[in-house]
Amino acid sequence: RGFATKDLVPKALKMLGPKGGGVTAAAWLDAGLTRTATEKGRLLTGLHRLNEYRDWILYDSEHAKDFYDLKMGLLSDPEKRKTVYQVSPDTEEISRDLLETLYSHLPERYPESFTIDPETKILTALETGETLDPQHYAFGEDLKKSDSKAIIEGAMEPLEKAGRLIMEDIVIMKDMTLKAGFVVSSFGRLMERFGLHFDTIHKNVQGYE
Repeated sequence: RGFATKDLVPKALKMLGPKGGGVTAAAWLDAGLTRTATEKGRLLTGLHRLNEYRDWILYDSEHAKDFYDLKMGLLSDPEKRKTVYQVSPDTEEISRDLLETLYSHLPERYPESFTIDPETKILTALETGETLDPQHYAFGEDLKKSDSKAIIEGAMEPLEKAGRLIMEDIVIMKDMTLKAGFVVSSFGRLMERFGLHFDTIHKNVQGYE
């Protein structure tokens, strides 16, 4: 029900989770990683720490290609792209840090789905074919110190590349303001909420204080 463009949701994605009828976010509930839901599955406001860092990103290899195709369809359409992808220039460094974290984490956590070529150092998502060349984003402390915006000309924005690699949505908040997002399934109306303060976005949410 959170899809921004319900007409493009593949049938396979509607059956995510053992009970079906959910989206990728439902995997967090199924895995018992979040307590922010009632016994009937209604999402509640609130945050809590994960028990294990290794589970901060969930990846379902069976449905990864379906979700990837959905994202590609949205990104390729200029009008639909705006409904799921918004980014502010001042989030570039944060986005690059996120991408570098994914580069290290994904092949370690999901070695059956992500590999790094020992020679080129390029990361490949096996189910989707999406690749990440670390040289395009100047990973590494030395490069960061020399140029905090060291991204080669023509390289994809780091937030978009991160969103192509994983199934989950990404939202970046700065000073409690929504500054960037690649959001397909968590909520709709990203364009309307972009640039708004967290309190404004959630003012009509039941239980939010």
